[in-house]
Amino acid sequence: MLYAHLYNSPVGDISLLKDDSDLIGISFSNQVFCDTKAKCDKDTFKIIIDQLNEYYYESRKNFTIQYRLPFTGFRSEVFNEMIKIPYGECVTYSYIAEKVGNPKAYRAVGTSCGKNPIPLVVPCHRVVSKSGLGGFTGGLDIKKFLLELESNYNSIMSAITSIEVKLKKALDPSHLEVIDESYLHNVEPGRESHVRIVAISNLFDGLNLVKRHQLIYSEIQEEIDGPIHALSIHTFTENEWIEKNEKAEPSPNCLGGSKNEN
Repeated sequence: MLYAHLYNSPVGDISLLKDDSDLIGISFSNQVFCDTKAKCDKDTFKIIIDQLNEYYYESRKNFTIQYRLPFTGFRSEVFNEMIKIPYGECVTYSYIAEKVGNPKAYRAVGTSCGKNPIPLVVPCHRVVSKSGLGGFTGGLDIKKFLLELESNYNSIMSAITSIEVKLKKALDPSHLEVIDESYLHNVEPGRESHVRIVAISNLFDGLNLVKRHQLIYSEIQEEIDGPIHALSIHTFTENEWIEKNEKAEPSPNCLGGSKNEN
């Protein structure tokens, strides 16, 4: 039995196709990909939809979806190498050709990428030419969007690590949380980053809320000027933290609708 579902992604509708056990097709809306024999059944795609949402909105790096590829020989080797490309990184068609032991077959690698039945899950968008983006079955605008999405996430994670290092040094906190909460906000994926900071330090003793925030801002101005779009800051002395039962107020839900209506 074949099942189909139309997933609404930030880059447009994506057609999904699976059988009773495996995902066998992902197609962007500008491609011809519909099997009239497939049964439309959203519930069958729950795991797939959840992981796509996490990829676009919560920076999932790897898919654990069960899938099947219809290839053997050279093309199978190419796909095995593509699956290994890390999130946020790119390799060239020539690189893949060398990895499969046929350095002159870079054009055949490009052809194999174009035949990828499950882009995103098998990340052919991370394979580029030496002189530019190369091609992509969903179109170059979508390929560029996906690469920027992954690159932006890596920048955010680097900034979060930097914030943690700087605040630990400046505040000597007994407790510190620096969390990416971008997924809570109804903005275009990869375009804005929202970070939550919870810091417990006795250096806050005697300081009002404004001065506490100023102290934090002064330490991480570089990150604020860079990839961090917005901050939610919660500061406590150790006694205040105990009085709060060691819990900060949760971040409010972002207004503007749900990102998970698929």
